[in-house]
Amino acid sequence: MALMFMIEAISVKNIRLHVPMPIILFISFFYILTISTVLHAEEYQHLFRVFQIIILAFIIVNIISHTRNITPIVMGTIIGTLILNYQVWLFLGKTFIIDSTEGSRMASDFINSNLYSMMLCAGVLINIYCLLSIKYSKVKKEKLETVGLKFFFILMTFFYSYLIITLTGSKKGSLALLIIFTLYGVYSWKNSSIFIRILYSFSLLIVLSNAANFIKDTIAFTRLEKMLIMFSNNSIKADERTQMMHDAIALWSEKPLLGWGINQFRSISGWDTYSHNNYVEILVNNGLIGLIVYYSVFLSIIIIIIKQYKNSVGNEKYKVFWCFIVIIVLLFWDIGLVSYYSKLNWLIISMVMGILMISKGSKNKRETVMDTD
Repeated sequence: MALMFMIEAISVKNIRLHVPMPIILFISFFYILTISTVLHAEEYQHLFRVFQIIILAFIIVNIISHTRNITPIVMGTIIGTLILNYQVWLFLGKTFIIDSTEGSRMASDFINSNLYSMMLCAGVLINIYCLLSIKYSKVKKEKLETVGLKFFFILMTFFYSYLIITLTGSKKGSLALLIIFTLYGVYSWKNSSIFIRILYSFSLLIVLSNAANFIKDTIAFTRLEKMLIMFSNNSIKADERTQMMHDAIALWSEKPLLGWGINQFRSISGWDTYSHNNYVEILVNNGLIGLIVYYSVFLSIIIIIIKQYKNSVGNEKYKVFWCFIVIIVLLFWDIGLVSYYSKLNWLIISMVMGILMISKGSKNKRETVMDTD
């Protein structure tokens, strides 16, 4: 990807390179990481990974902005997710589909279950983007081709959802699915006719009534049920990951501004692992300043989304709303994982930034045409 972009940048005259505000803020976060690392730590591996992510984000955003097309990245994500599932299927055999609702988290024998559920959620988001693209596309296609594509993406969406609930047993993945389908359902409901709304309502009732008995027997439901019981019995402090967060906050109070340095919770806490929460991980390692600067990246994207959604018309709104769904899911994921040096997360964020730049460019182009007329 980097090589293709370099060739393109050299071969095309007057190419404009963009550094959007979210990337500028992330670069600022990188400087804070560097300062806290130099002052308090000697961990440079994660610092280098963050630097790689900055380069990756810059390249992806500019490729999308220059080509005005995210199809190659979308196709790469779809193919990558299919290959991953094929590898898991080869490893697990029949338990990939059959009898995966009982016993332990099957996927954890081959891959980290939470990481796998994140990849599947990314696949669900991409499938929904493709469905919205087909629905609101201005390019006319053969009816059979349109129906075939819709069927494929709907099938993949339900298949990935099934794997998240039954195979990974991930609480984060299951709750992320709930967020995705709720927001997508609200958007579809708002932009549909009365007849379609009635059809949606009946379809939802049928799906829920048939899915309830199935879902309650899955490993994901069992784990969510245990979590709710812990909350209701006020025994949440007994949970290991919650105790990690308590310890992280206690350590942060000792160095509140710049923290202990990148990845230092692992060393100084005694847990010998990260805190499993991006918010407290940044807080303890990089202080309050680091936390504010990092999440200003998301705040700036949300502000851009709100402005563009208000100003966009017709078919452009779905892209902006899809970006909103993605950002909400990413912020939710951060409750249960450390993501600021995750290339998967930043690949998704870069796609969002690129799409928003395309939408902004389309608006400016439309306004220029109107002014000319």
